[in-house]
Amino acid sequence: SISDSRSTIPRYLFKCYSPSSGSRCSTRFIGPRARPTTFGPHTQDILECHLRWGKQIRSEFASWTNSILVALVYAIRKLEGQDWRDPTGEGICIAVLDTSTVPETVPIYPAGTLMKTFGLPDDAPYKRYNHSWEFLMHGRVRNTPCIQRYSVVAVQDFIDNNFYQVFEPFQNPDQRLWARMDELRKELWSENTGVSDMDRIADMANEFHVEFQLPVALALAAMLKIDTTCVDNIKLLAEEDFKHMKIPSSYSACPVDSSFRSDYYEDTRFYTLLTGVYKQRLVSEQTESISSIRNTAITNSTLAHEANNQRKDSLVAPPSSAIQAESLRQYFPPSTMIHSS
Repeated sequence: SISDSRSTIPRYLFKCYSPSSGSRCSTRFIGPRARPTTFGPHTQDILECHLRWGKQIRSEFASWTNSILVALVYAIRKLEGQDWRDPTGEGICIAVLDTSTVPETVPIYPAGTLMKTFGLPDDAPYKRYNHSWEFLMHGRVRNTPCIQRYSVVAVQDFIDNNFYQVFEPFQNPDQRLWARMDELRKELWSENTGVSDMDRIADMANEFHVEFQLPVALALAAMLKIDTTCVDNIKLLAEEDFKHMKIPSSYSACPVDSSFRSDYYEDTRFYTLLTGVYKQRLVSEQTESISSIRNTAITNSTLAHEANNQRKDSLVAPPSSAIQAESLRQYFPPSTMIHSS
């Protein structure tokens, strides 16, 4: 059902945004241009217009994807396109959203579920779009001083941090979308991955808010040819390549992948890496905590032992003043000492 589908929403969603997009985005809020209304007969027209990129009706939905590759393909195509104009200077951006922080009053649905609910056929004119990667947010979300729900970075910042040196196949955008995405996956998997690639990915991810740096870094790494099940790879990512990136404070439990795709696809690989790094960090933190407790106990025991020895010394040897007084008695017996009157 439409309500049950909300439980299948991935922990992280990505979005390409530009001034020509059907949604509005800033560092303060992100959402559709039209205010959301209660679902009704009119919703079918709004949904159909939105999914076909129509401009006749202002959309109540904002599109997101569970794949950073999909968002980047859109962004690079816009950036490199001959018809791209940016008169407002807003630029083309990539946003990442932590859906666990989104209020219940702002529902997010799989696009396919809404298509079925409102009777939109999964064929022409929709078959040329792959809506299995798409999720629709009905409303807007805001960042607050206490909660960072999403983070936005200009795609130009990716490029300035050597994006094309790591993800070279992205340099050849064309007007195709879904076919191009499948080609990119194959091309990226045919390339070798080096240490310098992870350093550059870290630089790209560092542009985001600290709560999103690690998820973005792992989402980018998941596009490359990495064995996501190799324990050594997980340890390298957790303790070397991305060691300065914190586990987001919103984690009360390990994020779980809700996709049913194979490990060939970057969204599934992303959650495999995220789960592995999360657990590796927990193991490391527990080990450090136990070591810290043990060292503290040893230190306290040593201090207690030294204090005890000092007390023993005070019992065995009298204070120096007592020793001096006794020495005076030996040289000046009481009968010979002069008393002042």
